[in-house]
Amino acid sequence: MTDKVPQINERSAAQRTLIAATRRVGDAMSPFSTWLLAGSGAALSLVVANIEAVSKYIAITHNLSRFAEEYERGLLPPIRWIARSSMKKAIQGDEVAGARMIAKLSQIHGLLVAGQSVLALIAIGALALGMKME
Repeated sequence: MTDKVPQINERSAAQRTLIAATRRVGDAMSPFSTWLLAGSGAALSLVVANIEAVSKYIAITHNLSRFAEEYERGLLPPIRWIARSSMKKAIQGDEVAGARMIAKLSQIHGLLVAGQSVLALIAIGALALGMKME
């Protein structure tokens, strides 16, 4: 008796692997990015808005500019530019700048998710069309 294992061609294997990987990443990315944006923006806004109260517990020797520089160094360039702009506004007294940034970033995130949905539908349509043509 020989057990027959169905043959999976390279295209089918690649398709299944890509779909599984995309599903895993897509499911995890949206909640994580929302949490990360909201959490870091809120924390930064609280620190900047309450710098006098926070400075009692954190030794700030170079004023707020050194904190902003060190914070920005941990961010990738596009996010760094957004954070720098928000920090400048907060330093100038605009205490709502952080909340506006969070609102704008969540709207951008929504647009990106909508674009992802459209691209996924296009990919599914192309896949179905390609399967139909074979």
